[in-house]
Amino acid sequence: LLEYKETFGNCNVPVPYKIKPELGEFVRTHRILYGQKKKGINDLLSDEQIDRLEKVGFCWEVKGAVKQENRNCNEDCEKATREYLEYQIRRALQQKPFSMNF
Repeated sequence: LLEYKETFGNCNVPVPYKIKPELGEFVRTHRILYGQKKKGINDLLSDEQIDRLEKVGFCWEVKGAVKQENRNCNEDCEKATREYLEYQIRRALQQKPFSMNF
């Protein structure tokens, strides 16, 4: 989530998120758990988890934000995907090289 925010400037991970599907599911699941907690249905999401997510800028409800983002999605999504992939390549290149010694 922090890598996504660093790359895209927000925590509004789309569902589905093709680049990293488990991240999109994480965001979706936590939004559902938060809504259920607020309605008193369950208490699976702790106050500490909520605080930690909010400190990094996690949005529990993104209806308005998503509508606004979707207006620019055709232009911005392609650029953001390219930037994310370039970021991942830079990270991979900074790691220790893989050794082929047998």
